[in-house]
Amino acid sequence: MQIANCWLKIDPTGSNIHLEEITPAEAAILNADHEANAKGVAVHDVVITGNMDRSGEAEINRLRDKYANAKNKKGEQWATVLYPGKNPVLPQNFQEVGLTPISDATAKEPTKAVPAATAAQATSVAK
Repeated sequence: MQIANCWLKIDPTGSNIHLEEITPAEAAILNADHEANAKGVAVHDVVITGNMDRSGEAEINRLRDKYANAKNKKGEQWATVLYPGKNPVLPQNFQEVGLTPISDATAKEPTKAVPAATAAQATSVAK
């Protein structure tokens, strides 16, 4: 699944918290928990930073522990409401939770390193 850095808007005036290495399911939970205070989408400026290999069961357990206090008006955990069951199918990318990344660091072609000139080459060029 993708991981990303982003900003979390926590109130309508634009108070933001920078978050690092969140997953798409985590973004969905944060949006559900903060959208009322943010007066709309709370997670924004998503920048994909990589991919993580984690089972759905491990991820949902992590999220249920981390966001144990993130609850809806009925007192139910957002993680359980959005992703019920022991091993739910979780979103693998941010588009699946309605977020379009502003940047994807993983999509860029890596730059090729230029080998340093050897001492002999440097000497022959200098002559």
